[in-house]
Amino acid sequence: MKKLTLIAFISFAAFALVLSRGSFHAQVDVRAALADEAADADIVDFMVVVNAGKTSLWRQIRDAIAEPGPGNDKAWKGLKARARVAAFMTEEILTSYELKKGEKASWDEQVAKYKDDFEKLAEAAEKKDLDAAKEAVNALKRSCRSCHKPHRP
Repeated sequence: MKKLTLIAFISFAAFALVLSRGSFHAQVDVRAALADEAADADIVDFMVVVNAGKTSLWRQIRDAIAEPGPGNDKAWKGLKARARVAAFMTEEILTSYELKKGEKASWDEQVAKYKDDFEKLAEAAEKKDLDAAKEAVNALKRSCRSCHKPHRP
């Protein structure tokens, strides 16, 4: 049931994100509408959806920027959308995580950097800048390692 709730949350978040950025401007506060669902998601859910396995956002992002890079506008838009959803999930889930290991200030800094790197990736995708996208992905790789060492229980 928890997995189904998380999938519904992610689907709704992605849909709401697209609507709020497109020509149809939603008149709802997406963050407020998703607050209850985000509160139920935890770091394990986040890692499964964003980082783990062949269907994760991370794998899809990594595959999209592999040489020769996104091949058309649709692929660039997909890369941008995945990066924006990952940034959104970082903000909604990781910022509220009750830290079990390490210093809170370090955690907050790591989470802010992780979100910022996903936002940089989205900006690179918007500009169709493969070099900047690769730079953002490399920064994301480093942030994973530098966060897991002090904070992974």
